[in-house]
Amino acid sequence: MNNAQMVRELALRLGGTQKDVRLVLKTWAAALLSILDNDQSVTVPGLGTFQVKIRKPRKAYSPKTKNTITVPAKRVVHFSVSAPLKRRVNTEASDEE
Repeated sequence: MNNAQMVRELALRLGGTQKDVRLVLKTWAAALLSILDNDQSVTVPGLGTFQVKIRKPRKAYSPKTKNTITVPAKRVVHFSVSAPLKRRVNTEASDEE
């Protein structure tokens, strides 16, 4: 499902306009980014938690130069799926078999 399809689906379910849904999604994304910029986590009930983690520096092999390089530490966004969502997805997957 792409963004346009998601906006259409949400507008139908909420009984609102697609323009309003786009504004809500854009505002939600901006708020999420702002919260993550401050190293806080965001939990979406029934879905999971977004948080910033620090990836440690590591050694890597560069096939181009055939040397070992050091990849510096960096901040990455991590998403942890909620237990109810995991159960739902796994239950549906096992039903298909």
